[in-house]
Amino acid sequence: MGRRAACAARFRMVTNGQQGQVELPSPRGPLSAHVFAVLQGPPDGLRRLPEIHHVAGALDEDEQLCLYLLQELSFRSVDGVDPGWEDAPSFLVLRAALERAMEHALRLEVGHGRCPPEDIAGALRELISAAEGPSLSTWMVEQGTIDHVREFVAHRAAYQLKEADPHSFAIPRLAPGRAKAALLTIQLDEYGGSVPSESHASLFAVTMETLGLDGTAPDLDRIPVTTLATNTFLNRLGRSRRLLGACLGHLAVFEMTSVEPMARYAATLRRALAGADGTRAARFFDVHVAADGYHERIAIDEMVGGLVEQHPELAPEVLFGAAGLMQVEQAFTDHLLSCWDQGCSSLRRPLPGSDLRPVPAGFYARAS
Repeated sequence: MGRRAACAARFRMVTNGQQGQVELPSPRGPLSAHVFAVLQGPPDGLRRLPEIHHVAGALDEDEQLCLYLLQELSFRSVDGVDPGWEDAPSFLVLRAALERAMEHALRLEVGHGRCPPEDIAGALRELISAAEGPSLSTWMVEQGTIDHVREFVAHRAAYQLKEADPHSFAIPRLAPGRAKAALLTIQLDEYGGSVPSESHASLFAVTMETLGLDGTAPDLDRIPVTTLATNTFLNRLGRSRRLLGACLGHLAVFEMTSVEPMARYAATLRRALAGADGTRAARFFDVHVAADGYHERIAIDEMVGGLVEQHPELAPEVLFGAAGLMQVEQAFTDHLLSCWDQGCSSLRRPLPGSDLRPVPAGFYARAS
């Protein structure tokens, strides 16, 4: 048995492919330590909170982990946490403060895009074409090993195991019309259409299981701040009616930049994991290659076009959501490639059986 097949066989776990409870992760600083301790009690006030010292342009491990956990309670249960916390006033105040700090920092970083509403499609395409920095999918298809693939999937689990859910918060906020119909069309495909077992979240769980990872929940203790930020930013957009335009701008660019990277990830999986296992693991990415070209056209022409036709004042917010997505994704890519180029794990600690070295001591303290 070759190394790739042995790796998959040795670490394969049997799971039911369903979303499970998220385990309360280990804290990464005074804020998350305090909040996680309080959340294990009955819903009450979060008293004597450490101050939030957010520096523009910086991502703080402690703040981002805390924010991710607070947002996650709107999606699924967290082990040992009373679901009543989601509606506790002090909980809402803290989550809002953390979200405002992140939004403010990102607006400073990406600037304030302007364009006539009728030019929004061209502005989004120009934003994508002007992007700089290395391509993660190109690096993966050229150099990625089974260890890199497994890490990449572990990173993405925080979003993919609930794929489409954050954007679905936008549905009731849209008035009837082209934008709402387009969003519903895209989301229905994401959820498997008439075949629920074909939902993209379910297919990703299969990919995880084939690679020997737990396909029921993300491993939050391993996920670094740059990965958390790709999720907390989207969750912020989805939960705010004020940020409706930004949420749809985020989704539009998500679809517009999907097809070629997904094809590269599928090719990487088939090379790194031969045979039936490679085909099975790559199916999640194959499905996106087939669907997202169609989704791109709907997203740009009908969803975004319909939104700015109804609400032309939202065009700048559409650009903010798009630019914010590209900003957090580039930081994510830079982190992974800077670690992998040195032969180090991009996770806070390597996965079992990985040949990638742990990151040097103090790396995350310096990065945050």
